[in-house]
Order: sequence, then C-alpha cells, then structure tokens
Amino acid sequence: MSATELIISLEEDKISLLDGSHLLLDFSPDELRKLQNALMLSSSLESIELENIGISEPLWQLLGEALAFNNSVKSFKLSNTLMRDDDIEALEKIIFFNTSIERLTISNHKNGNNIVAKIGKSIATNSKLQQLILTNNGLKNSGIEAVSQIILHNKTIVDINLSHQKLSINSLKDISTSLSKNLTLTSLNLDNTCLELPALEQLADGLVGNKSLTILTLAYNSLCRQTIVPLITLLTEAHVIQNINLNNNELDHYFAALFAKTFELNPQLNSLDLSNNNLGNLGLTMIARYIGHLESLSKLNLANNDATELGLYFVNDALKSFGKPDDFQI
Repeated sequence: MSATELIISLEEDKISLLDGSHLLLDFSPDELRKLQNALMLSSSLESIELENIGISEPLWQLLGEALAFNNSVKSFKLSNTLMRDDDIEALEKIIFFNTSIERLTISNHKNGNNIVAKIGKSIATNSKLQQLILTNNGLKNSGIEAVSQIILHNKTIVDINLSHQKLSINSLKDISTSLSKNLTLTSLNLDNTCLELPALEQLADGLVGNKSLTILTLAYNSLCRQTIVPLITLLTEAHVIQNINLNNNELDHYFAALFAKTFELNPQLNSLDLSNNNLGNLGLTMIARYIGHLESLSKLNLANNDATELGLYFVNDALKSFGKPDDFQI
C-alpha cells in the first residue's frame, strides 16, 4: 500500500485498523496534510496499534492533532515504541481531548514510568476510557503515583492491568489507598508483580473498603501459604469479589483448607483458578467439599496440582452432591 492509497482508504472509510507499517510509508508534505485530515474525519477507524516501532516526531505531532478530533477510534495500543518527550506530549494531548478511546495500552517501554507519570492527569480526567493496560513498564514512584490518582479520580475505567513489573510495598500502599475510595473499578490484574506479604497486606487493606472490584488476578507471584494470608483474612470478612485467579503460585493443602472455609461467607464467587499450584490430593478434596456454598460457580480450574487418582476420586465424590461447574478442569 502506498501513502496515497492509505489516505484514500481512510477518506472512503475502508480502514478499521491503523498499524505501524502504515506510518512508515513515504509521505510527501502534502500527503501528511491529507493524512491528518483523513484521520480526523475517519468514521471507520476503530483501532491503532503501534508495536516495536519508532515513528518520527512530526508523525507523532500529526497523531496528536488528528486523534484529538477523531471520534471513531476505540482502542489505542503502544508497545515497545520509541517515545521522546515531545511524543509523550502528543500522546497526552490525545488522551486529554479524545472522547472515543475506550481501551488504552501502554506496555513494554523502557521509559514507561516516565510516560505514565506524564499522561496520568489526562487519563484521570478522561471520561471515556474503560480499560487501561500498563504492563511491563517498570512503574515506580511517579508512575505509581499517577496510577493511584487515576484509580482515585477516574470515573469510567473498570479494568486496570499492571502485570509483569515488580510492585513494592510502597507501590501497593499508594494504590490501596485509592482502591479503598474507588467506586467503579471492577477488575485488577497484578500477575507476575513479585508480590510479597507486606504488599499483599496493603492490597487487602485497600480492598476492605472497596465495593466494586469483582475480578482479582494474582497469578505467577510465587505466593505461598504464609504470603496469601491477607487475602484469606479479607475473604473471612466477606467481600464482593467474584473471580479469583491464583494460578502458578506455590499454594499448598493448608491454603486450600483455609480458602475453602471462606466459601460460605462468599457465595458470590463464580470463577476460581487454582491451577499449577501444590494443593495435592488433600487440598483438592478440601476445595471440592466446600464448593457447594458457591451457588453461582461457573468456572473451577484445579489442574496441575500434584494430584493422583486418589485425589481425583475424592474430588469427583465430593462434587456428586453439588454438580460440577460448567467450566471444570482438573
């Protein structure tokens, strides 16, 4: 595709996805002007994905001008892109003025903390965003403060993904303070964030006062019986959480027993992923024996937990009284 063909396709509303290859085309000055106008007015363009690419500063300024006006783009993804300070300003302009983007992804950036810190205020005041994905950006200090302010002040975001970066106790302290006051966030993904006991304690403290979060993902964190205690404590006080993902940790049969005993207080739980842990025969049996309290359970994943045929027998026997969830793996 040539630059002229791209512009014509945008003008005729024949393009729904704009990716990095489009922006690496050879544009003349006149074509750049036409491209900006086409991006402003396009009603078919729904997604922009820039991955593993560095685009010129003039093109970033063009995107900043055009997407501030555009009212069709729903998803904007930036992954491992070269972003200079002026480029970040252009991105900030897009987020501040755009009223159509619902999903924003900023991931895999060496200067990700700086990016998030600089655009945080614009995200916090954006009235359209629903999903915010900030994975593998090395967030700390100013970046975490920006995320905390987003959670505290944004009224439309329901899903935040902070996975694949180490989050310290101070990071979780800031985030949990905002979580306790948030009324709209329903999903929080903290996969592979190297969570330790003090950080989990901070998270649980924030969730005690939260009445909206229903999906919590803590997979790939090497959590064990001792470090998971704050979550157990939270559930013994009852909560609104419906979906818990704890796969690929180091949880054992003692955890399984403590966790299962919270089911009676949390009948709203409808999805549990405990796969790839060390629950063993006894742990799986304990989960199965208490599962009847979860009246809405539709998904249960107990796969890869060092169980033998004996464990499978006891699980199936316990589930006879309640029936298996529609999505059941062991």
